[in-house]
Amino acid sequence: MTITNRLASTSEGTLAMDRRTGWLLAREQTTTLTGEMERSQCGPQPRSETVQLSLEITTTVERVE
Repeated sequence: MTITNRLASTSEGTLAMDRRTGWLLAREQTTTLTGEMERSQCGPQPRSETVQLSLEITTTVERVE
């Protein structure tokens, strides 16, 4: 079996830092991933399947007091 990925991504975010200490106060980042995954099988009855992918991942970091 062979799996081939053709993917592209973008990522953007913002962060807030304490200028005095350099500590991270908050952060939000969104990553978008799009493309396709193809799975191919060899053998007496070879076949191939392609699946479209679209993912959005958001990460949020907040200060806890």
